[in-house]
Amino acid sequence: MREMAASLMGRLLVEAFPDVLPIAREWVSAHDPRLRRAAVVAAKHAARTRRTEWAEPLLDLIEPALRDSDDYVRKSLGPFALGDQFVRSYPDATLARLRTWMEDRDENVRWNVAMTFSAASGSRVAQRAPDILEYLSADERPLVRSAVRTAQRRIRTLVA
Repeated sequence: MREMAASLMGRLLVEAFPDVLPIAREWVSAHDPRLRRAAVVAAKHAARTRRTEWAEPLLDLIEPALRDSDDYVRKSLGPFALGDQFVRSYPDATLARLRTWMEDRDENVRWNVAMTFSAASGSRVAQRAPDILEYLSADERPLVRSAVRTAQRRIRTLVA
């Protein structure tokens, strides 16, 4: 059911972007983590269109979810939405936003930024942004450190 909700929201977002975007914004801040995740996955779905005028609004949409400590939401955001799709559809806008987000002290935000580079597409663009993981590697909190190491391992497998 949750996959269906996320998929439906994604299709609606693509078909009626200006009308559905406010609803997605409500969902991304909802109490229910399933709604928050659905908004993130819907943003990923909309990013597939590669409509350049949607880059910033979609990045704004997912931004509140960066602080989400729910594992299901987090895993759908950093490695999945950002690392699998946003870096492919909007590489410049996404990398610029990642550089801003990396400075946020919240460990969930930093986890999402680092885990962007753990996905195949994310690890491919990592060469354009070595400063991000280098910056995050100074964070000694286990959650962030683990994400940085995961991303570094993934990047090394592409180089090898």
